[in-house]
Amino acid sequence: MDCGPCGEKLESASEKYLNLFNECFVEIKLLFGDLLRNPNLNVNEKSPAEFVTNFEFIIENKIRKIIQIYFPDDSIRGEELPEYHGSSRRVWYIDPVDGTNNFIRGRRDICVSIGLAIDEQPVAGLIILPYRKAYVAVSNTDKDQILFGLGTNLASEDPHLPVMIGLPAKGIKKHINVLLKDKKLITCRITGAIGFDLVTMAIGQLDVRLGGEFKEVDVVAGVAIVRAFGGKVFNERGDEWKVGDQQLIAFRNNDVLGKILGICDFSELVGG
Repeated sequence: MDCGPCGEKLESASEKYLNLFNECFVEIKLLFGDLLRNPNLNVNEKSPAEFVTNFEFIIENKIRKIIQIYFPDDSIRGEELPEYHGSSRRVWYIDPVDGTNNFIRGRRDICVSIGLAIDEQPVAGLIILPYRKAYVAVSNTDKDQILFGLGTNLASEDPHLPVMIGLPAKGIKKHINVLLKDKKLITCRITGAIGFDLVTMAIGQLDVRLGGEFKEVDVVAGVAIVRAFGGKVFNERGDEWKVGDQQLIAFRNNDVLGKILGICDFSELVGG
């Protein structure tokens, strides 16, 4: 590691992300612990069938403060609070609770998502699974590097076993009709939390995720993580997904990609 003019150690980009992510994880773990000990969840309706809780504002505010300590010149876009416009090329994307509807119903398939994009390309991400007491963080800025991770690959590599597909909560019938052409090959699950699905894909528990309707704050961290673990994430044109693209389809690896494209056309998966 290089040293500064006074002999102090200078952090590389990846080391700064690691320290930031670790601090975020510790603080969020404490906040969820406090919530479990002293439940105080206020729920408000943002729009029909879309809700927000007071807890999400607390989490996002905490994450923003940590980011601004490490990267004061960076922009920040969050799910609940106004955008902060910085002067650098880096933009942070925060979803304080991905899967709010699951959260208020007591389901465990939720996550906290913190992603970084440089020039619209996802390059680093932290996803915390609070109810599993687990997290995955990656940085692709210096090199393809998994900073700290979760568990082992729990999905079998047996090519004869079904491919597990994560589906969006909306537009389900159309996707199922396409994907279940070969019922021996495809099985499906629906969580309603795309960030949760992307991180479970990275660790081998999901093979394909179709985006459906999503916001950039939902997916930037997950895209960076999937790619760092060897996965592929495309837009509706078959190009690599970047910030601003409206459609998303993610594959755990090239073998899964080949298996799916042996059943249906790429356009059928992402269109409509």
